[in-house]
Amino acid sequence: MYTLNTLSLILVLLCHQSALATADLVPRASSLIDGCTVLNDPSTPSDTLIASCLAPDGSTKVSSLDLNNCLGNNNGNLVCGNHFSSTCGNLFFEAGTSIVQGVCKAKNQSIVNTMIDISNCVGNNAGIVVCKN
Repeated sequence: MYTLNTLSLILVLLCHQSALATADLVPRASSLIDGCTVLNDPSTPSDTLIASCLAPDGSTKVSSLDLNNCLGNNNGNLVCGNHFSSTCGNLFFEAGTSIVQGVCKAKNQSIVNTMIDISNCVGNNAGIVVCKN
């Protein structure tokens, strides 16, 4: 026969195991973009994405991409498109994610803090990071 302490321990272990299994189902922020890992220093602003990408042969290649060809400005918001650099700047890559933060001018000339998940705008072409548009 089990004692109350033994049953309590079993219940705690089962709850812990259930919590671990559930945690594996929760999506985590990732720096992966179609098989590419963002290498940019999150403390240094840059308009250029530097990434290490998986090639079809299983090797990895490091490449860079001018985000001015992949991002645009829609009334102060970074969007997939092109030619943001004349109205946006100060882009920072969030560590461990595909999120880019910056500032853009809106149509009324106000400055807007903005962010975008660039995984919607860039991809991997045979190990080279490229614009999707």
